[in-house]
Amino acid sequence: MMLKYSGSEKGLRLNPKGVEHYSQLLKETSIQIKPESDCDPTQVVFSIAERSELLDSPIVVNIAIKEDLIKDIPGNCLSLAILIKESSSRSCEIAYQAELKNAAEGAQSITLDETLFANFSYGSSIFIDVILYDKSPEYGYRVQALKRFSLSFASIAGLWSIEAVDPQYFINRGGGTNTMFITEMEFDGEEDLTMLPAIEVVKVCVNKNCVIEFGRLTNRLDTSGDVLRRFFVHSIILKISQQLLKVCNTYPRQADDGSVAAKLLDILSVNSEAEYDSLQEEVRRDPERLSLRIQNKLQLTSSIAKYTGTR
Repeated sequence: MMLKYSGSEKGLRLNPKGVEHYSQLLKETSIQIKPESDCDPTQVVFSIAERSELLDSPIVVNIAIKEDLIKDIPGNCLSLAILIKESSSRSCEIAYQAELKNAAEGAQSITLDETLFANFSYGSSIFIDVILYDKSPEYGYRVQALKRFSLSFASIAGLWSIEAVDPQYFINRGGGTNTMFITEMEFDGEEDLTMLPAIEVVKVCVNKNCVIEFGRLTNRLDTSGDVLRRFFVHSIILKISQQLLKVCNTYPRQADDGSVAAKLLDILSVNSEAEYDSLQEEVRRDPERLSLRIQNKLQLTSSIAKYTGTR
């Protein structure tokens, strides 16, 4: 039973998400971006710093199917498929598909060859969808379970490191036990911002009392998790941008790839000396102009507009 996939969900009938097996059948399935990575089924959002990071080693999908829930699907032979899809272009590759005789047969590790990602533009997120589906005379292909992993390819990825710290860390800096995070930058001057890898310069310290819960919240695939993640990122980028404009009085023309300056110029859509000078003047007149530009880059309005919850 081979799935014919044309780059969108057209032709696939999705079972209601209220059905338990839809979200639970593949709950323990995980992916490994690097061979040394942990198999964490709760992590579904991954930040990839550079395109080469993905192409250097293949991704492994660790399939785990909850056998006790198979019985909830009446009399149909299930098939397994892994789809790789780019968010912006909707380009899609069928990485794997096979019929399954039972849940045990589905428990396997599947390597995604790096060539499957070669034709993507890397201008937006790439989704890895693990799907269990069947086919019926009445409905055609029906998705019985879906788990989506999101790979973020953007200037934001690789811009900072995260460290969990004790509440006292924030108290020592004028905050309190309920301070959630602080963005810190360690550099000696303009050269560090234009030459060193950004992740060596920028560190985000998160309160140990909530770091695990915050990770779970921002890894959610619903609108609330997405919006929370974007506001968190906005706050960090705003602080880094303010420092860049303060330290680099002139356009950092020689910024190395991966540096704070190179990544921030891309995020702020600054491509010339004239644009840099103009932004500095705008921010001098109204500091909030910087926030406006970052909000637009992060598409905050579009993200919130996806909310479909109750009033």
